[in-house]
Amino acid sequence: MTLEFRENGPRTDASEASGAGQRAAPDGDARPVNLLVIDGDGTSTELVNATLLVLRKLGALTGLDFRFEMQRVGLQTLDEVGTTFPAAVLEAARAADGVILGPVSHNDYPAASQGGLNPSGQLRQQLDLYANIRPAKSHAGVPMRLPGSIDLVVVRENTEGFYSDRSMYLGPGEFMPTADVAMSFRKITRGGSMRIAECAFGLALRRRRKVTAVHKANVLRVTDGLFLDCVRQVAKAYPEVEYEEQLIDAMTALARAGFAHGDLSPYNLLVHHGRLVMIDLPQIVDVISHPNGRGFLERDAKNVAIWFARAGHPEADPELLAHLLAKEARLALPSYRSNSDDR
Repeated sequence: MTLEFRENGPRTDASEASGAGQRAAPDGDARPVNLLVIDGDGTSTELVNATLLVLRKLGALTGLDFRFEMQRVGLQTLDEVGTTFPAAVLEAARAADGVILGPVSHNDYPAASQGGLNPSGQLRQQLDLYANIRPAKSHAGVPMRLPGSIDLVVVRENTEGFYSDRSMYLGPGEFMPTADVAMSFRKITRGGSMRIAECAFGLALRRRRKVTAVHKANVLRVTDGLFLDCVRQVAKAYPEVEYEEQLIDAMTALARAGFAHGDLSPYNLLVHHGRLVMIDLPQIVDVISHPNGRGFLERDAKNVAIWFARAGHPEADPELLAHLLAKEARLALPSYRSNSDDR
């Protein structure tokens, strides 16, 4: 299920994200909210009806005047009019305040030349929905896999990258020059990177004023290098927003381990039966707009070990502590060289 809302600012995919683009409760003169509801394939009708039930209830509680226009796409329209994405649906989407798109079975569609267009891809491309905004927020009483609470928004560029339908003006970005070789192109542009960074920093101003750029420039040095250059340039225009960078692999590993870099300090550690126990796991990431994680962890571990050494524990070994913590977090820090086994 995809919900796409367009405010007076940049067009985004699902821009109603934890404070982003929220409408105030209308007064008596407020205009209605016109939503295009697109029914697709398979379970779509069931999910769309459930969504409408929720929105009608929301409208009754808040006073929002939702107006729904119904359209169909997918296999049914392919049989009826020869295409899975009729032109009238796109025109209705352009005129609407927002779009609710039910699931579609695009893997079952014929080739585009035979009318098999992916509705979600067509909406993204034709409406230039470049910002894929996804909030993640914990709620009291709902169990979580991670400790503490979470309130972050992922801002992901939605029109570029490795997807084969987004990297070429004409033709797919994925091909096979021989029967034994498959290749794929990745597209990262300055314009695309600048506007997604602007979107992330603009959103951060309405939240906790923090942006983390998550990337893989350690491997994709040219494309992610361009991306980072653009984000850093935008960051300079927002001095009131805290900015940091993080390798995506490190971010993932640290999240799985239940903590993020910046948590580690002598003031949130206890020694219990000879083991270090972290007693404070704050969630430090607010807005992620899509590296140095290993370096941060190594730095923090060394700072902790140095603190213990200065406090009268000269046996504290900064390199060993960094090595052991990285091992726990499944991070590949430089190998620790010692004549003895890990203690």
